[in-house]
Amino acid sequence: MPFIDKGSFVDFEVPAEKVTGQLTLAQLVDAVCSETEAQRSSTLVVAANDSSAYGKALADYVCTGADDHLKIQEAIDALPATGGEVKLLDGTYYIEASLVLDSYQTLRGCGRNTILTTTTDHTDIITATGGAGSEKTGILIADLCIEDRTNNVDYGIEFTYVDHSKIVNIWVNAAWYFGGVGLINSDYNEIIDITFYGMNTIDIVLTTSTNNTISGNSFSGTEFQAIYIIEYSDNNTISGNSIQGAGAEGIYLHRASNNTISGNTCAGNGLSGIKLLTASKNNTISGNTCQGNTEYGIWINATCDNNTISGNTCADNGTGATKYSGIRIDVTHEHVIAGNQCEGNGLHGIHIYRSDYCAVTGNVCNNQETGDGIYITGDATRNADYNEVVGNNCYNNGNNGIEIAGGVNANYNSIKANITMNNTGRGVFDRGTNTIFDQAMHSIALDLTGGATDIEVFFAKCPCILAGYSILYSVATGAGAGVNIRVGRYQDGVALDDDYFDVSVSELNKAKGYSKHFDTNTLTQRVIAAGDTITIGTAGGKVDTGEVIVVLQIAEMAD
Repeated sequence: MPFIDKGSFVDFEVPAEKVTGQLTLAQLVDAVCSETEAQRSSTLVVAANDSSAYGKALADYVCTGADDHLKIQEAIDALPATGGEVKLLDGTYYIEASLVLDSYQTLRGCGRNTILTTTTDHTDIITATGGAGSEKTGILIADLCIEDRTNNVDYGIEFTYVDHSKIVNIWVNAAWYFGGVGLINSDYNEIIDITFYGMNTIDIVLTTSTNNTISGNSFSGTEFQAIYIIEYSDNNTISGNSIQGAGAEGIYLHRASNNTISGNTCAGNGLSGIKLLTASKNNTISGNTCQGNTEYGIWINATCDNNTISGNTCADNGTGATKYSGIRIDVTHEHVIAGNQCEGNGLHGIHIYRSDYCAVTGNVCNNQETGDGIYITGDATRNADYNEVVGNNCYNNGNNGIEIAGGVNANYNSIKANITMNNTGRGVFDRGTNTIFDQAMHSIALDLTGGATDIEVFFAKCPCILAGYSILYSVATGAGAGVNIRVGRYQDGVALDDDYFDVSVSELNKAKGYSKHFDTNTLTQRVIAAGDTITIGTAGGKVDTGEVIVVLQIAEMAD
């Protein structure tokens, strides 16, 4: 392939398709220049006024430190129609009117020290705008920093009718008015690895935008919400983000359905970690950590039906002067609340309020400060009916393990196969109507070497039966004489002497983990009357080692 040596410049190769027959020197120079110009124009370099002298010497455009948007926009507009890249060198660029990107264009900096700022009020720093049916596409913004030094910015980056584009690896300390990054009627975009800090408004806003990905971003100290998904922004994925210290909610959805919110950390925010409001339906909220938020860990409120809340950790939320719960479901229906860990929250672990047909299954609710592990209630304005509470573990809570409240405003709720132990109040406290029981009840650990004791573990609102019980040896027993382990009752707050469902003697020389089951054939009686409080205790103490846990199997009495 021919080449030409242009003095101090490097050699330029001319593609074979440019060489047809014998060329004059002038034709060869024209071929070289036109080819290198075509290659060069797909990437243009812009230097700031405070870029290095070396950078300025290599740049295609050099800014002056005033109205720098003019030079940058000139470079953007000089890119070929098929797209290309404008590279901004390190330095500070003053953007006094919006930079406007078109399809297949890239605006890329050199990292944190490529800074775009403004002194002009109500400025969007970077924009791209298409139309319905004529959307912009294939845009990339990467490796730069947007700073609002004088509280003038509307959006740091705004996409309107932009699809299949990316915003990657930028820093945003901007947007006094609307948002750091805003997507409006924009679909299938990615917002990835952005650091938001010290924002005076919302960090990311999606309005009527679908199928976008918001992932791996870091948010700290924003004044309002970190991620704000509204007005029919559906089928988006919000995953792996870290949100610390937002003034309002960490993640907020309003009229937004079929979104996936997974693997995010929402900690120390001024309101709730995650909140869904007004017709946000069929969302999946899974594997998130919501910790130390001022209000709820997760709050589903007002006609937001059919959501799945699973595998989340909601800990230490709402522990201030006003107490809040780990998860609250409020006037919404048909949710699956499964496999969550709710620990150390100010009020309840899980609070179902005026909501129907929720499945509360396999959750661990422990160490709530003042409330119950799981609390379900209705009121005179709306019932809480037909909820199922199945297979949960509720222990060490400040009040009851599980409570159904609301009287006639809480109907036909089911409590089945849960474990409740060591709660300050009762294991299960039913104050609803027509509650259905099939309930496994734990006592606290009974020290067989201690004195006689009877511990309240269950209060019956309706007639029930004791279907059997098991004794699990949690500490090995020695060879000394056994002691009586008894399942008894209080009636109307008064202990009934010698009125026990069963009394058995602890066994000798049993290893930790040994268990024994007692079915209805061994019980003295099995009917639990409405108003009875069931107790578990011992009649005295062993002279050597031993400790047991007693599990009762209780079911509602058939009509």
